[in-house]
Amino acid sequence: MEEQEVEQFENDVRKVIVSTKLLSKVQKRILDGAKVKDSDFISIRYNRLSTVMLKKLPKNFIITSKNGLQALMHNFEKKDLSFDHIFCVGRVTKKYIEEALGTVTFKAKTAKDLAAHLLTTDLKEFTYFCGDIRRDELPEILAASNIRLEEVEIYKTILSATVVKPPIDGIMFYSPSGVESYLRENPETVGVAFCIGKTTAKAASEHFDKVLTSKISTVNSVLELVKDHFDIEPPIHSYEDE
Repeated sequence: MEEQEVEQFENDVRKVIVSTKLLSKVQKRILDGAKVKDSDFISIRYNRLSTVMLKKLPKNFIITSKNGLQALMHNFEKKDLSFDHIFCVGRVTKKYIEEALGTVTFKAKTAKDLAAHLLTTDLKEFTYFCGDIRRDELPEILAASNIRLEEVEIYKTILSATVVKPPIDGIMFYSPSGVESYLRENPETVGVAFCIGKTTAKAASEHFDKVLTSKISTVNSVLELVKDHFDIEPPIHSYEDE
């Protein structure tokens, strides 16, 4: 390595930020001035469902994630999905549902909040499209009030972590599964954990000393949180890919 190259490397004081999902070029521009290492630490595999099975399910649908919606649309066309109501968690999920299927009856911030709302309705049966890794609050709350909940495992979460070499200043997490996947290959918890929501932050707080949570549950909000925390400014000089 030439002397000039050594000096450039030593003077590279950019913050190193790890993203546990691949980011678009537009998203990466938010962190211009930092060094971003991104990779998909989890992947999704859709389960196959039949229209015959679908017809037997309650017509009040619960979808708590974008993955759940995508798995549903992977199996069925819009014309196959006859429903009375759709309930969801998160405004991003709501946006995609309304683009793909139609009006969302009610959106909650968390699955627990959604369960509490459902108990205030006159509805007594629901179909919950979920993954193989899901939290227990919603099913348990509904079961305690004798509400029928048909759980349909519509996708599986595959942990696919990679080793991240230090230095690491911050890690961005978008789900509890992402935290679990990261720790499988990177047990040394260095850096600040930046999380997309309270559930993810709770999982990260069991392992990281400093955990920050975005105000809004979107990827861009997490990116802005990182930018503000480290006061990241666009570089004066561009860096070559390393």
